[in-house]
Amino acid sequence: MKQDDREQIQKLHQDWEQIDELAAHSSTSVINIKEQLADYRAMEKKRFYKELAIFLFTAVFVLTVFALSIVQVPRVFIYIQVGATFLAPIVLFLLFKRKKQEGETL
Repeated sequence: MKQDDREQIQKLHQDWEQIDELAAHSSTSVINIKEQLADYRAMEKKRFYKELAIFLFTAVFVLTVFALSIVQVPRVFIYIQVGATFLAPIVLFLLFKRKKQEGETL
């Protein structure tokens, strides 16, 4: 059993050495990591401002359309009322005339 334990310990030491060698071969330095982080932050900041500009443009567009629709609704309502005032008697006359003709043919 002691021999088996020694072999296991030796294998563990070899594995640890391999892990240490992998960690030692790191090609990126702290300076490179800081540069990459700064580039990433600059890119994120640029993207944030772009998204903010798109959002503000969309919000202004929606509010403008809403405000114009509120201003234009009374005008459209008045047009419909005026049109209905002139068209209602004509439509009623035509409907009564058609009903009268259908009554005579039956």
